[in-house]
Amino acid sequence: MGICQHFLQTLRSSINNNKSQQLYIQALEQTNPNQYEPFSRKQNMITEQYKDTVFFSNLFARHYPLEYKQIKQILQQNHVRSGLLYNTADYWCRDYMPVQRYYNDFVQFKYFPDYLQGKEPYRTDSTPVIQSLKLNFHYNQSPLNIDGGNIVSCEQKQQETSHVPKLKSDIIMTEKIFKENPSFTRQQVMEELCKTFPDDDIILIPWDKEDICGHTDGIVHNIGDGKILANLNLYPQAIAKEMRKRFEARFDVVDLEISKYHENSWAYINMLQTRDIIIVPGLGLPQDKEALEQIRKLHPSYEDRIYQVNIATIIKEWGGGINCMTWTVSNEMSKLHHTNELDKRFKVIVNHPNIHALSWEDISFAGNYQPTLLPYELDKLYFGF
Repeated sequence: MGICQHFLQTLRSSINNNKSQQLYIQALEQTNPNQYEPFSRKQNMITEQYKDTVFFSNLFARHYPLEYKQIKQILQQNHVRSGLLYNTADYWCRDYMPVQRYYNDFVQFKYFPDYLQGKEPYRTDSTPVIQSLKLNFHYNQSPLNIDGGNIVSCEQKQQETSHVPKLKSDIIMTEKIFKENPSFTRQQVMEELCKTFPDDDIILIPWDKEDICGHTDGIVHNIGDGKILANLNLYPQAIAKEMRKRFEARFDVVDLEISKYHENSWAYINMLQTRDIIIVPGLGLPQDKEALEQIRKLHPSYEDRIYQVNIATIIKEWGGGINCMTWTVSNEMSKLHHTNELDKRFKVIVNHPNIHALSWEDISFAGNYQPTLLPYELDKLYFGF
């Protein structure tokens, strides 16, 4: 049972005669899975495999032009859209930009990390950054103070109930969220998280206080279908043991396996992943190749689209990896690699004169490839309405 489900049961048992809280519980639990809506209907939080657009702080492009050029060339080579963010105060846009929950739906957390106290010139106010993008997307403001790097969405094992993929994900965070929100009780923090992610379970893992940021994007990486890649060797034994215990209650855990662990080995986990490519940070060490080969084996569907870029200088100077310095967005809600050939197949299917004569194979392909662009009748067939 995830923390949100456990939290609701605990809260329900403690409210008895409090009608306002009873109504709150009913609102959290209320769902109507049989009601047909457009694709924007609510679902579980998407994972990085669905992301198709990548943004960087313009400061990264200016200060590290060689590394930026290498990454940009990989994105262009694989037709991955990318852009720059302006009005930023540092490179780590993963932390201060809105977190995407599902299609055209984001949440903006407060960004006042304790490790930037007294360093205000390095703290980004996301409002002017978002305004400069001139993008039309919806986001809600959360009262919680949480870095985006402490939110990692991982796929549960898929249930083969129909041809439509049923995404069910858990959100992994460290317990530093409680320290970052001193004006909230632990229960209030969990209430807010359950309201923000009503269809997901929140998995909290111990926070090693030697890690001032307390992020999970250097600890765990989503492989998919109930598997995660974890980097636990750098943590004290007791903390690592408890992390593993909580992970294994939900996932099949694959350990990062390299011949020698370095203080910055966490960076291999802090990779950039989109629908089309994966870019693994390099540290300029012999273990770079070992980490890259393991990640390639764990993601066979990416074939030859897994790369490595040496960002050792950035990691050594600033302590952040490639996931940290990217903001990823899904505009198309597909995790299938896109090619010109498959684009043509999709167009043939959606322009078919008799949608109801299509095979389930074609309907499934079209729905998985471009679910946001399905004609109305095909959308209903795909989603089972």
